[in-house]
Amino acid sequence: YNTLPSGHEFNSFVLALYNTAGPGQPLEQETLDQIQALEAPLHVEVGISLTCTMCPDVVQGMQLIASHNPNIKVNIIDVFEFPEFRDKHNIMSVPAVVINDSDPIFGKKNVQELIQILQKS
Repeated sequence: YNTLPSGHEFNSFVLALYNTAGPGQPLEQETLDQIQALEAPLHVEVGISLTCTMCPDVVQGMQLIASHNPNIKVNIIDVFEFPEFRDKHNIMSVPAVVINDSDPIFGKKNVQELIQILQKS
């Protein structure tokens, strides 16, 4: 799946570039240590809508985490552009986080909450 960065997600796209190709957003050392301690390979898919105002926090958080840990791969998927993804995972609201093809986790999450979710996966 590929989603064009537009709508509320354009800023997420710019931050992803900044975090991977630039100096990146600052993180506390404890948070960085938690991210780097995630050893299992994880494939994270974030179901979003380009009109969702809560989705950018999850998208930006997951992209920030992935930029600091090569074991984590993240795809951002517009559930309206790709209904097969939405239907496969029974996504009724966004943001929806799917880790390694498991059941989705719904709702707005910050970086620390996302790390805790990834630690349990």
